Amino acid sequence: MSYLARLRLHFAGRFFANSPTGNNDGPHLGANPSQDPASGYNRDGDGAWRLRAAVTSAFDRNGVRLAENADAVLDLNLADGGRYPAKLVDLDPQCPSISTIYGQTLCLRDANEAELLRGELAPAPMLDPWDGRIDVPVKTDLTMGAAFQSVLTHLKWNTAALSPWLRELRAASVKTGRLSIKFNVDSYNPKAGTNQFTGRAVGTIGPYLRGEPKHFTLGRHLIHRHTLYNAVAVLDRKKGKYRIDLGNSLPITLADGPFEDLGCLMLRCTPAGGQTFDVAEIPYRTSGSYERTAGIVEVPADRSLTPTELALTESNPLEVWFEGSLGPKRGLTEIGTGLYARADCQVLRLSPGDHADAKIFATRFGRAQRKANIVPHFDTLPLRVFDACPELKPGTPECALQATPVITNGAGVGWSRLSARAPGGPRMQWELDGQVYSLRYLIDSNPMRDDFPPAYYDVVNVRIWDEFDDSEPVTWEKTVLPIFAFYQRCFPVAQRHFPLTDLARLRQHKDYVIRSLHVPLAAPNHMPVTRDLSPARRKAIIAWLHNPTSFSSSGPSQPTAGPKNLQVSGPVLEAASYRVKLDGITESRHRVLEPRQ
Repeated sequence: MSYLARLRLHFAGRFFANSPTGNNDGPHLGANPSQDPASGYNRDGDGAWRLRAAVTSAFDRNGVRLAENADAVLDLNLADGGRYPAKLVDLDPQCPSISTIYGQTLCLRDANEAELLRGELAPAPMLDPWDGRIDVPVKTDLTMGAAFQSVLTHLKWNTAALSPWLRELRAASVKTGRLSIKFNVDSYNPKAGTNQFTGRAVGTIGPYLRGEPKHFTLGRHLIHRHTLYNAVAVLDRKKGKYRIDLGNSLPITLADGPFEDLGCLMLRCTPAGGQTFDVAEIPYRTSGSYERTAGIVEVPADRSLTPTELALTESNPLEVWFEGSLGPKRGLTEIGTGLYARADCQVLRLSPGDHADAKIFATRFGRAQRKANIVPHFDTLPLRVFDACPELKPGTPECALQATPVITNGAGVGWSRLSARAPGGPRMQWELDGQVYSLRYLIDSNPMRDDFPPAYYDVVNVRIWDEFDDSEPVTWEKTVLPIFAFYQRCFPVAQRHFPLTDLARLRQHKDYVIRSLHVPLAAPNHMPVTRDLSPARRKAIIAWLHNPTSFSSSGPSQPTAGPKNLQVSGPVLEAASYRVKLDGITESRHRVLEPRQ
C-alpha cells in the first residue's frame, strides 16, 4: 500500500521552485529568438527546488492516529538535507508539465536541528498536473495542482534518538531499505514579493514494500469526470475500509486554502447490470483536515464494510459523486472493466541505439491481473505544440521509438523494451535536439474510448536525442559555440558565473566546466541544469575541453579522449562509457530502469 499504509506520517509546509521560463515559448527558440527580457516570468531561473515542512500527524500500525504529544515524531520538521538545492527539470521545452525533481535529500529533524532520519529522494516525476485546483475561469500557475511520488533511499537513522513511532517505521522499512513518499503541491506564486516562487506542499511518508511500483500506487484508480481530479483508493480488508487519497483531487477555495465545500461527497458502486448504491459518505470538510491528513480519508468513517459490500465493491467500479448546483455530479469514476495498466517510469532520455526495459503493472479492480496482454500506443496529449510554432509537432516520426507488447506474469507484472532510433532532426530548425514521445500502455481488451478519456499523464514520456557524428572534428565554431549559445539564450542562468560564449573565459574555467559535465544526471549539480545535453554531445564537449589545441590561435583539431576517470562529488565516472549506477538505474548504452525481480 506504500504511503497509503496504516503506518504513515503526514507533513505540511512550503516548497520553493525557481523554474526557468526562457524556453517556454517557441519564439525564444531557433535562429531568430525573441530578445524581449520580459518574455517568461522567470527567465533567469536556475531550477532550484526546496522543501520545508512540519509533521502534522502520524498513524500507528493499526491505523490509529497518535494523540497530541503522544510521540516525539509529532514535533519534527522535514527539510532539505543536501549541500546543494535539488533541481526541478522539464523533460523538454515542449514538455513544461513533464517535470522531475533531481538530487533531493530530505531529513527529519527536531527543534534543535538534530537529525533523526536522512534519505535520498529517487528522481521524482510530476504526477497529475491540473489547472482546476482553484476553480476560477482564468487559469494561472496559482490555480494549478500536482503531485510527486517516489521513494526515499539510502536511509540513515539516528537509532539512539528514535522515538517509538520512528522505531516502528524503521522496522517496517528494513526489508527494502526504502520509504514511500508522496506530496501534493499547489498555490504556486510566481509574482514578485515575499513569497515569490513558493507554494504549499502537503504529503505523506510510509513504508515501501518489495515489488510495489515506486511512482504510483497499486489500487483503484478513479479518473476525472467533473470538478474533481484523479484519485487512488486501496482496500484495507482487515479494517473493512477503503483508504482514498483525495489530496490532489479536490478543488480549494483560494491559494493555500481549504477544500471547497462541494456538499455531500459520496463513494458509490455500480454493480454490473445492477443499480448504483451508496457505499459511504466521504468526510472532507473538517477545518484543517487537509494539512493533518494530506487529503487521505478512510470510508466508511464510523463502521466497517459489510461482507456483502466488500464483495460488491471488490469486483465492480467505484465512483465519487458530489452535490452540484444543478443536482448530483459524478466527479470520479473507475473504468467499468476495472482494468488498469501503467509503467513505473514516466521520464526517459535515450540516444539512438539505446534500449530501456520498462516495468509494467496490470490490475483489475486493484488486484494483480495475470496474463494481461498490454499494447503500447502513441499519445501526444501530454505533449505541447507552441502556439507560435504550430509546425513544431511532437511525436514524429513514430519509427524512432519502438516498444514491445507485454504479457503479465502471475504477479501482474511484465517488461516492455523501448528501443530508440535517430529521429532525423525534426526540430533542428529550432535548435531542439531530438524529439519527444509519449507512450500509453493499454490492456488490449480495454482500449481508449472517446467518451472515457484516460488519465492524461499515466504515460511514459521519452526524449530521443538526434544522432551525433563523432567522426568529424569537434570545433568551437561549428560544435561547441552553437550549443553554448543556445543555452545562454534560452537559459540565461547558464552564464551566471561567466559567459559560456566567451572563449577566453571558458578556457579560464574549463576545469570547472569539465567537472560539472561529469556530474551524474540524478545529481543536483548536473550540467546543464536542464538535462538538455545528450550523452554524445556531452562526451564530445568534454573531450574538446581536454584537447590542449582547442584554445590555441590556430583553432582546435581532432579531439583527444580526455582522462579515463575523474573524481567528482559522487561516484567515479568512466568518461568512455558514461555508465553510472544510481539507485538501480544504469545510464549507459543499454538502460535498465531497475533490476528485474
